[in-house]
Parts: sequence; structure tokens; C-alpha cells
Amino acid sequence: MFSFKEFLKSEITNILAKYFQKIHDYDEYFFQNRDKNQYKIDSRVNRTVNTPIGVGTFRQRVYWDTINKQYYIIQFMKNLVLKKEQELLMIYILIY
Repeated sequence: MFSFKEFLKSEITNILAKYFQKIHDYDEYFFQNRDKNQYKIDSRVNRTVNTPIGVGTFRQRVYWDTINKQYYIIQFMKNLVLKKEQELLMIYILIY
């Protein structure tokens, strides 16, 4: 029997998988194309995101900016969720 809740859960799980893949892709792109004299890799950290369906974790590089003398993590997560995906998330939140 069709379950709308299970359908939404599956859709949101797919959205999160795409979201984490985009984070990985952007991190890898920056890693490959950075100014290697300015940005040195310091470490990798686990980042955790709370969602309506649970917690998701991904790894991300931390860079040391040798010119500005500060740590740098690529900040782009706010821009990754598309309007359609935001609507699905809101529907899911309203159901629970």
C-alpha cells in the first residue's frame, strides 16, 4: 500500500544525498583549483546537519590561509537547497 510519509522520507533522503554530494564536489573543486601557496590543508572535520528525518554527517577540509592567517572552511550550504526541495522539506515538517 502507498504511504505518503514513506514517499516523502525517501524523497528527502535522496535530496540529502544530493546535498552531501554537492558539498563534496565543491570541496573537491576548491581543493583542486585553490592557490596552493595561499591555502594549505590543515585537517578534515566531520560536519553534522540536523534534518526533519534525522542527522546527516559529511567530511570537509579545513584550510589555513597563509596570507590572512586564519582558518577557512568553504561556506556554501545555505545556497544548495533548491526551491522545490525546500517545499518538500516544508511538507514533510508539516506532516510530522
